[in-house]
Amino acid sequence: MIPSFNGSVVTPSAVGVDESGNLVIGEKAKAQFIMAPERTVIEVKRKLGTGEKISMGRL
Repeated sequence: MIPSFNGSVVTPSAVGVDESGNLVIGEKAKAQFIMAPERTVIEVKRKLGTGEKISMGRL
């Protein structure tokens, strides 16, 4: 396992786009979900292969 920026060895399955349009992943994306759910997707790995369309921000 590779430690994340904060030393954690578990990275949450979360992806998002911040206010500047930059991609955020893991803990930062999970924290962003509360304030910006329209720009964040949680449990991404569970959705892979399901055919479900996922959108974040303007992407």
